[in-house]
Amino acid sequence: MKCLRSHGRTLQYERPVPKKVQSIVGKKSWRATLDTDNRSVAQKRCRDRTVATEKEIDAAKNATHQRLREHETYDRAIWAYPYLG
Repeated sequence: MKCLRSHGRTLQYERPVPKKVQSIVGKKSWRATLDTDNRSVAQKRCRDRTVATEKEIDAAKNATHQRLREHETYDRAIWAYPYLG
């Protein structure tokens, strides 16, 4: 697995955060010890962490999309205000 790294005698999870969501997530990568030196245990924990980070990426993308929609709504309201009477 490409997110699995050796760190001394233990294995570690490391995955970059996509550039588009780094400012929302607040970091450039996820790093965490997997608390094992057993490769098969580490691979399962790595998959679990990957699922969790995917959810975080999706939430960040939705937050970005929601923020853009709110900003767009505000811009339209400001533009339309003089015409409302």
